[in-house]
Amino acid sequence: MFIGPVIRSLRSRPGYAFAVVATLALGMGANSAIFSLLDAVFLRPLPYPQSGQLVAVYQRNPRLHIEQGGFSPIRIQQIREQAKTVDGFAGHYTDTVSETSAALPERLTVAYVTPHFFDLFRVKLAAGRFFNAEENRDLHPQEAVMISHRLWVQRFARNPVMTDKKLRLAGSEILIAGVLPASFSYPNSGVDLWSTTNFPDKTFANPIMTFFDVVARLKPASTLEQSRAELSTLLDRFDKDYTTKQPGWTVDLTRLQTFGTAKYSQTLWLLFAAVGLLLLLACANVAALNLAHLESRSRELMVRTALGATLTRLTRELLAEALALSLAGAVFGLILAQWLVSLFRSIIKDLPRVAQIEVDTRVVVFTFCTALAATILFALLPSWWAARHSLTAGLHQTSRSHTSSRSRM
Repeated sequence: MFIGPVIRSLRSRPGYAFAVVATLALGMGANSAIFSLLDAVFLRPLPYPQSGQLVAVYQRNPRLHIEQGGFSPIRIQQIREQAKTVDGFAGHYTDTVSETSAALPERLTVAYVTPHFFDLFRVKLAAGRFFNAEENRDLHPQEAVMISHRLWVQRFARNPVMTDKKLRLAGSEILIAGVLPASFSYPNSGVDLWSTTNFPDKTFANPIMTFFDVVARLKPASTLEQSRAELSTLLDRFDKDYTTKQPGWTVDLTRLQTFGTAKYSQTLWLLFAAVGLLLLLACANVAALNLAHLESRSRELMVRTALGATLTRLTRELLAEALALSLAGAVFGLILAQWLVSLFRSIIKDLPRVAQIEVDTRVVVFTFCTALAATILFALLPSWWAARHSLTAGLHQTSRSHTSSRSRM
C-alpha cells in the first residue's frame, strides 16, 4: 500500500537516503559481526550430539601452580575401564608433521588420540570410515589417519572415495581412513590429521608422562560433582604406590562448551556493549537527520493534511519510509558483517571455535530485529510528531513561527 509513495519519496531525496543507510549499515554491521562471534563461542551448542555431556578433564595442583595439567596414557586407560560416571574417556595432544606426497612438502598439524576418541563426539563422517580395532589400539604403529574436511577439499577435491588415498608422513605412506565433517574442529580448528598413538611400553606405563589433554562424556544421570569426586578417588587409588608423586593433586571438570573461553568472555562482552553503543549513537545521528528531513517536508505534509490525510496515515507512511531505510541498512550491514567475520577468522586463530563464526540464519534474524529496533529508536517519535504537527498546524501559519517550533524539537 505504501510501497509506491515510499519509493518516490526516497528517490526524490537520494542524499538523505544514502546518509541514513550508510550510518545504519555501519552500526548494524558491527553489531552483527560481534554477535556472530559471541554466538559461535558462547551461545550456540557444540555441533555434537548431546554436547552438554562433553567435559574437559584436567588435574590441578595449587602447590605447584598447575591449573590444567594433563594425564598419562596409563591413567587414561585405567579411568576409561573403571569409571562409572563417564561414558567415555580419551586423550589427545598435537604436534606437527611433514607431508611429502604433493609436489612441495607441507607442514601439517596432527592430533594424536587415544582409543575411542571419536566415540565421544558421535560424529558422522563426510567420507570413508573410522579407525578399525587394530588401528585404534595403543602401542600400534600408525597405519591410518583421519583428515580434516578442509584438507579433504584442498587436496582431494571432495572425492567421496577414500579407500585408496594415502599421505606420505615422515617418509612412510599412511592410509587415509576417513574424513571428519566440516563442523568437527576438536581440539582446535588448525588440526589437519588425527592419528592413533604409538608409545614404547615404558612411556605408556609411566604415570608421570602427563602430556595428554583429556575429554570425557558424562553419563546422562551423572553430574560434574559426582564425576569429579569419583575421578579424584580413582586417581588417589592408582597413585597410592607411586611414591614420587607430589601431594596436592586434584581432578577438575569443565563443560566443553565453556572450556577455554573464560579468558575471552569479558573482552568479547565488553566489545558487544561497545558496538551496541555505536548503534545507539548511529540511531541518535539518524534521528537528528530525520528531524531535519521532516522539517524540509513540512509544507508537503501540511498540504496533505489539508487534503484529508489523517494523523495515523501520515505516521504510518513516514514509518514505512524509515523501515525501508533500516532494512536497506541491514542488508548492507550484513555485507559488512561478512567481511568482518572473515577478518576475525584470519586474525583470532587461537579463539575456540573460531572456524564456526559465520553469518548464518541466526545472525540474519538478529540483524533484521536490530533494524526494527533501530526504526523505533530513530523514527517513531519524529514521525509521529511531524504528522501531528502537520495536522494541528494551519496553512495560515507563517514560515518563521513554523520553523521556530520545529527547531525546538
